[in-house]
Amino acid sequence: HPAPSGSRHPSTQHPMTPRSLAFGLLSLLPLIGLAPLGPRPDDRLEASMHAAEEALEAIAAALEAHAKAPAEQQAGHLESARTAADQLQASLLEAYGHSPRAPKELTDANAQAAFGVRYQRKILGTLDLALGLELALIEGNLEGARGAVGDLFEAEQSGHREFRPKRQRRGGGEGEGKGGGDGQSGG
Repeated sequence: HPAPSGSRHPSTQHPMTPRSLAFGLLSLLPLIGLAPLGPRPDDRLEASMHAAEEALEAIAAALEAHAKAPAEQQAGHLESARTAADQLQASLLEAYGHSPRAPKELTDANAQAAFGVRYQRKILGTLDLALGLELALIEGNLEGARGAVGDLFEAEQSGHREFRPKRQRRGGGEGEGKGGGDGQSGG
């Protein structure tokens, strides 16, 4: 028999308990700007830059292993370098979507916007270097690939100097890689 009009089938009823109401309200806070939605933008930026740094180090290691490997193993090292180059590009694209926080001394909206534009230009320039690296790998131009890796490590360091506040930099040699790092991580 059909249910009488106005009544609800038991499987479609959703009782509102104080706990479910509280969780429902808490889930709305990010939407009205009262709480962060997911990870902070700085956390996402740091994660994508860290992934880019790891990919760059993997490329450098694969090229070094290629140079030392017997001929029958060299193709595998090049494939590893190309896979890491893909990861580097993906990480840089992810980083492009997350601007670093402007320094506190930049209080003017135009100065803050200019800071964001400089960051985007830097990421795009670094992505251009990463694409050049992949092209060198595809063409088998190992000297060009090694040169591009060096340029990418330099871009990482100059990016840190310009866009990473000193309070976020790590010392003690951690994060130093092929680029003669200054103790910072990220790309």
